[in-house]
Amino acid sequence: MGEPTPTTMAGFTPAWLTEELRRGGAISGSTTVTSVDRKTLGEGEGFMGELARLTIGYSGEPGPATMIAKIPTQVAHNRARGRSLGVYQREVRVYADLLPHLPIPSPAVYAAIYEETGEEPDVLAQMLKAEKLPLWLLRVLIRRAALNADVPPTVLLLEDLGAHARVGDQVVGTSVDVVGRALGSLAPFHAASWGAHDIPDEPYLQSPAVISRIFHAGFRNSYKRFIAEMGHLLSPHTVALLRSVKKTGIQRRRQLYSDPPQCLLHVDFRLDNLFFDTNDDIACVIDWQTSTPGPAAYDLCYFITGSLPANTPETAIDGLIAQYHEHLMAAGVTDYPLEQLQADYNACLMLSLEGLPLGFDELEFGDERGRDLIEGWIQRLDARAQRVPA
Repeated sequence: MGEPTPTTMAGFTPAWLTEELRRGGAISGSTTVTSVDRKTLGEGEGFMGELARLTIGYSGEPGPATMIAKIPTQVAHNRARGRSLGVYQREVRVYADLLPHLPIPSPAVYAAIYEETGEEPDVLAQMLKAEKLPLWLLRVLIRRAALNADVPPTVLLLEDLGAHARVGDQVVGTSVDVVGRALGSLAPFHAASWGAHDIPDEPYLQSPAVISRIFHAGFRNSYKRFIAEMGHLLSPHTVALLRSVKKTGIQRRRQLYSDPPQCLLHVDFRLDNLFFDTNDDIACVIDWQTSTPGPAAYDLCYFITGSLPANTPETAIDGLIAQYHEHLMAAGVTDYPLEQLQADYNACLMLSLEGLPLGFDELEFGDERGRDLIEGWIQRLDARAQRVPA
């Protein structure tokens, strides 16, 4: 029998790495891993996963000197949330099955492991069944689901990009120019699956629209605590929009995930998940845990609102929306007028407001940086939401 799949960083032993790197072709059959040093990364940056840089010694022909290991978080509430959203299976499958065929830079994958239980299709079926339950009962079931942190062994071993590219900083933010450059990579990625063509019909890639009421029940569960702790960062206008989401959130999500053309989204397209080269162009995109089909405007809106200072003028935002549209057309999209993109962008602002409180009463945000990230994002989204009529 082989070495067991690691469930903690201590599990990345020389014996396991030798076996897995040989299996994936990263090292030859005559090469052996003799040592491994682990350094934890990303504290306060991600809430669903745990990251470490592995520095590896070899005997025989050398392999990659360093690589990034990713496993599910050890934080029980966050892990349970990730399990309920299916993020662990999804990321492994996207890296292994989809990204090699899509026009977006991604890291080399040395190992992509999710030990399927055979119950994954049943989980989706159960969620679709639960979607029909009364909203009050859904809220109870969601709280119970947050207690189940049982996740199958899941591992990603990825290329270490730190030596030749710099990672973005979500807390610091960036400039309009850098955002515009990034949109030049995002638009062709969306265009490649425009109309949701060639996206596998798999349970792990189902549209969030099929469980709109479950999402909304999560919003209702977290709303009061979110307002109590973060309401001081919101303008009265945004608070009024949030209140309106209580009545319109379900229908808004369903409409946005049906009316505009759909494509494969990253869904967490933000600076902490982007590596840049010396020209400030995207060198690599990571963290595909939440990737699903959906409206292209979602990634666009999410990236803009999370990246730019709150005092960025809306004229600059309009310019970025038009710039993204030009990239879409250059990549072959012909059925999406700029006016529709602008309207969908505003609709995505409302969807982002529904997403803000989700899990707020359960997730742990890690160190001070995690809290700074969330608070900064709230303030930026508040600024962008001023364009939406109350």
